[in-house]
Amino acid sequence: MKLSFTAKTAGSNRTIRFDQLAAPAIIACVTQASSPQAISFGPRLRETHADPSIAGFLIVVDLRAVPRLLRKPAEGILNGRYKDLAADLPAGRVPEEWIFILPDWNGTLLGAFGFTDVSSRAGFAVVDATGELHGTFQGESREAEAMACLAGLVATAAAESPPG
Repeated sequence: MKLSFTAKTAGSNRTIRFDQLAAPAIIACVTQASSPQAISFGPRLRETHADPSIAGFLIVVDLRAVPRLLRKPAEGILNGRYKDLAADLPAGRVPEEWIFILPDWNGTLLGAFGFTDVSSRAGFAVVDATGELHGTFQGESREAEAMACLAGLVATAAAESPPG
């Protein structure tokens, strides 16, 4: 299935087109309760794929439970989290290239990846740079499967790119 939609990031207000990503990516889908799984997953991904132009990592935050009246405060919290993560980046790294927090107010993004509930376990989707969905993983120890799926896409992309 090919994903062909856009989303705005919290913090940097960038528009992300899922059919025009810079590289294959893992997309972690979380709520506040399951977000520690994604936050701990990011550094493990970067140990293997340090360059975001080789492998991306995006976080979709399920905010369907947030009442419309509380959206502005929720946006403020996400923007604050973005700033915290940006401050923790090593020197020389541009936050807009490394941190992608995507609010999902109505479940559109989660639904596109096939997730209905990410409140207790984060969901991980793996897509290529053109937005083709290659796998979804949720549950105990499924992060390793997501990493293996991404590694295959990264290897394929490297083999297909012209020598430089």
